[in-house]
Order: sequence, then C-alpha cells, then structure tokens
Amino acid sequence: MSVNKTNTDHPGSNTDPVQNKKPWSWSKKLVFRILFIFFLAMSIPVTASWYVNAFTINWFRPHYRDIYDIARFSPSYRTLFGGKNEYDITDAPQGNGPSGSSEKAKVDQGGKDSSASGNGKNSRHRHHGGDSTQANDAGLDTSKHHHRGDSALVAGQGANREGNHHHHAKDSTQTDTGKTFIAANKDKHTDSLATDTAKHDSTQIASAGGSDRPKKDSKTDNISAPKKNFLVDYTDWGIALLIGIIGGLIWTLIDRNRTKAYDILYYWIRVVVRYRAGIGIIGFGFTKLFPTQMPYPSLGLLNSNFGDFTAQKIYWLSVGIVPWYQVFGGVVELLAGGMLFFRKTSTFGAILLVGALGDITFVNYAYDGGVHVYAFYFVLLGLFVLADDLPKLYNLLILERYTVPVRLYPDFSKPWLKYTRITLKALTFIIFFGILTYTEVINFKYDPYKQPSTAGVKQLRGNYHVTEFKINGQDIAYNPLDSTRWQEATFENWTTLTFRVNKPVIIDPSNGGGSPMKDIQRTFEITGVAGGERAFHYLADTIDHVLYLQDKNVMALRGGRRRGGNKVIGGDKKPADNWISQTALQHIGDEKKLIDEHAWSTRRDREFAAKTKEPKRSRMILKYETTDGNRVILSGVNETKDSIYVVLDRYNKKYTLPASTLVAGKY
Repeated sequence: MSVNKTNTDHPGSNTDPVQNKKPWSWSKKLVFRILFIFFLAMSIPVTASWYVNAFTINWFRPHYRDIYDIARFSPSYRTLFGGKNEYDITDAPQGNGPSGSSEKAKVDQGGKDSSASGNGKNSRHRHHGGDSTQANDAGLDTSKHHHRGDSALVAGQGANREGNHHHHAKDSTQTDTGKTFIAANKDKHTDSLATDTAKHDSTQIASAGGSDRPKKDSKTDNISAPKKNFLVDYTDWGIALLIGIIGGLIWTLIDRNRTKAYDILYYWIRVVVRYRAGIGIIGFGFTKLFPTQMPYPSLGLLNSNFGDFTAQKIYWLSVGIVPWYQVFGGVVELLAGGMLFFRKTSTFGAILLVGALGDITFVNYAYDGGVHVYAFYFVLLGLFVLADDLPKLYNLLILERYTVPVRLYPDFSKPWLKYTRITLKALTFIIFFGILTYTEVINFKYDPYKQPSTAGVKQLRGNYHVTEFKINGQDIAYNPLDSTRWQEATFENWTTLTFRVNKPVIIDPSNGGGSPMKDIQRTFEITGVAGGERAFHYLADTIDHVLYLQDKNVMALRGGRRRGGNKVIGGDKKPADNWISQTALQHIGDEKKLIDEHAWSTRRDREFAAKTKEPKRSRMILKYETTDGNRVILSGVNETKDSIYVVLDRYNKKYTLPASTLVAGKY
C-alpha cells in the first residue's frame, strides 16, 4: 500500500499521518458497506439496451449518439419491472412520464364561437371549432362569446375528415401587409372542420395568440393533472438505496470483521464514481461546446409571441440566443470531467461538477424542465467524491489550521498493473476526448440533432404574408379571429413549413431532444409553443414542384389508449400506404442520403431500415409555383382533404436579435 502525502512534514513532528489514522468503528463500517453497494448500483448500467449499444457500435462509421449513449445512463431499476426510463439533459421527457414537465399541464375543454364587429358594423363570423381570441385592435371589437363544452379542440386530428363548403361574402378587404381587417355586416363563414374530443391529462391546449383566455363554466372547467410528490421522481434512487441497505446488512452478517482493507475498497468505489461522473459530464458537455443542445431559434420561433412559450422553452431559447455562453458552459463541464479522471485533480473536478450541475438542477425545477433527476444524479456523485475532502477543506480554509491530506491507494508498481491502468485510462481519453470530439464536430456541421438536417427548397426559404387564401374555391379574407385561414407562413432553411392559425393546439411539453435520425421526429421548433403554431415537415419533389407535408406535432397521438376490442388509438396507428407515388419518391431521392455524406453512419442506416410503427399524422399535398421566391402559390389538398389555394408574398423581417455567429447544419 502506498501513501500519497501533501505537506506531511509538520514543523516539529516526525509522525507519519498514516500511522495516526484511527481504526474504522463498527457503525462507520456498516454505513460504508451500505454506501459502497448503493453507489455501485448507481454507477453501473442495468438495462440490456446499454450493453447492446456498447457492443454493436461500428467504430468505422460512428455517430455521436453511439458514444454519448455509453455515457448517458442513470439508475433504471423500474424498467426491470416494466416501468419507464428517466431522461437526461439532452433528451425529451415524455409527456406523461415520471419526469415530464407535463405533470403540470392543463387541458382546456372550452371551444368558443366568437362574434366580431368592426368599425361600428355588426358581423357574425363562425369559426372552425377554434378557440378564438378577442381582439380590440385597429378598430376591431368582439363580443358574444359562446362556450361549447362538448369537446376540446385539437389541431391535427381531422386528417381523414371531409369538410363542408365555406361561404364568404366578397365585401371584406385586406391590406397588403395582412394587418388590417374590415368586416362587413353580412360576412359569413361556415364551419367546415370537424372537431375531436381531446381528453389528455398531460398536455396543454392554448388559444391562438390572444390575450383573452377561455373561461370556466359549470360544464367545462380547466382540468389539471394531479400533482405528485416530487420524491416519486427519485424512485430508482430509492430502489438502489434499498439494495444497498439489504446488501450492507448481509455483508455485515457474513463478514465477521474479516474485511480489513476498507481504505482500499473506498479507493475503488471512489474510482468507479469518479469515472462514471467524468464520462457523463463530458458526454453532454460536448453538446454545449458545439452548441446543439440549445439551438439558436428558428424563424418560426422568432416570429412567435413571447407569451406563447412555456417556461421551459423560454429558458432553452434564452441560452440558445447566446451560443458563446453555451460554449462556455461546455468548457466548464469538460474541465470537470477531465479533472475527475485524475486523483490529484479529482477534488477540483468534483467542485466544478457540483457547481455546474447544481445550477442545472435548480433551473429545471424553476423552469419546469423535467430533467432535474438526471442533473441531480451528477450532483450526488460529485458530493460523494468530495465527501472525504470537505472536512479537510473546512479545517484549512475556514479554521485556518495546518492540514495534511492523506490518500491511501493500491500499489501499482507491478508492470502488469501499471500498464493495465495506463491502457484503460488512455482508452477512456481516446473514446471520450478523441472519437466523441470528431463525431460532435460532424454532428454540429452536418446533422445537428435537434433540428432537421435536410436542406429545404432554396427558392422557398423565408417569411411570408398570406395575401390570398381559398378553401374549396371560396375566398377567405384576412381575419385575425378566423380559425382556418393561415395568418403568416415561414419556410425554414430545412424541410419545415410553419404557419399560424387562430385555433388551439396541443402543446408538446418536451424539450425536443432525444436521438431521432429522421427529420420529421426532430421537434424542437414546435415543442413548448402555443398560439396556434403549426409545423409541417415536407419531402420536396423539385421536378414536379410538389411538397408532401406531415404534421410534426403528434403529442395528442402519443397519449392514445386502447378503446375496446383490438382497435388501437394513438401512437400505434400506421400511416396510410402509398400517399406518395413511386414516381415522386424517385424524384425526391433516398431521404437517408439527403444530408452530407460525412454525416452518414451505421446508426442512421439502421434507424431508416427499421420497420417501426409511426403515428398517424395530418398530411397535405401542395404544388408550389414561384419564379424567384418573392411570390409563392401553393395549391392542393390540406389535412382535412379540402382543396386549398394559398398565395404567399415574401417580406424581409428585421429582428432585434443579431444573427448567430455559430450556425449549426449545412443548408
């Protein structure tokens, strides 16, 4: 056994500090046995999927998530009994999961019809099942709200419904900018969209961009999910502690004081915890160093009203708009992880770890982020590493007493022990500082995991006013209260079309994380956003100029339940076959290969080849016509199978927020 001493030559004393160490008491041994098993249970993966991923990585075509998934595990004992996993800082917590922020979400079941009067003229306007808001802008007055308590209105669930015809008088006018509405007293608009009942206790429904909130009545009250005790989130920790207590008691009964080397056992459990914490903090430290964890806001998000964001979304966007601050956070986390790999710097690494992840834990509680458990997991590991040093630091810094730090560790002087130790440490650095750095650079440049990676049609990119809108040949003039007419539209740099309607949508309360390879499953641009914001992913046939669009918000479908017989409701539904012709698919090309070839990986190949059940999404097929992109005409079939005709005029919007100097993705 060797002794690591620092300043052991106390003036006037020749006493060896190791010889002065007191023997371990019976109670200290019992507590150590329990904690030894507890932290071992907290630091070792128990799910089969972790081992499958670790031993099936193609090291010649790796993806950043292959390496990250080695570092991202946390105690998951509930999964052994059919429970659900916790989610980490870069993942999206499930809407009804144990750590999901939707525990506090509300369901508003009051749809409304509104009557609007403008410029002193009375005009009735019936909306499409929308939760319309009242406006007192530009001379527009609203009155006579009628509550309908039979259903909650859910966007994106009428894909297979036939709509009725729309009737409009021609005496409504609209300015070129789309901001002024003058209603005539005979302007009528008949509801054409069927509404569905949404009984989802873990989602939010918000009205579109208005300040007038739906009111309660005797039949339709706001329904809030019951709040659970926050300790329920830490059930896996409780199971690990129970394992530790039972194991510690059994160890005590059979040991009979035969175990002598408790200092050596403490050294080894400290090594396990140091390396577990180190690779974990490095894993998502790189997602900040190359800022993809909290992306810079898309155009659709920049155009959204601040009040339409959830608290979690506000925080993530607040960090996303200052990418160099996010980079700084990544540097801190990487320094903490690197220092934890060396015993001489492990104390400093643990201090950084506790400080950085303690802040993230509090942020997730304050902003309802939903990943507080995983963040606090690393705080716990850091505190364990610090535990032996805290009394010494207090003695030195607070009491200002002479302090001798003592470390006992195994003798690694034998060649095979020495070189085994060096090899394992070198392998750790190669994987988590070498390969992970390379894959993160590729991810940032070509395939940022929270935003679609496929480039959108270049001619279409930008913000647009909706200057003309027709359903089934009937013109719908601009009206901020209309629940069918698009109010504005945006084509992102990637394959997403966003537009806003005055109609409630179910909010996806997650942070849009996870590791999907398919662009349609990357939802950061729509999660945590209310105000009638819609986002459709599209595949573009650039030869015939046709867009095949699918709704990205499937939150309502994820919570589906079986309702009698074998009929499956929600996420188990399969999409209709052959909605895109073979000719169009040939024009579109292989979606898997539409990104830069540097980002191709075995993981991407595997996910695109997998035969998985997809939720049934709302769909549109729209032909686009444009010469230079300044005016775009869309025509085709919308999600309710009505014919649609939309004229979009591009405008340049100047944002107060400066453009990001760190741009992820290649478009």
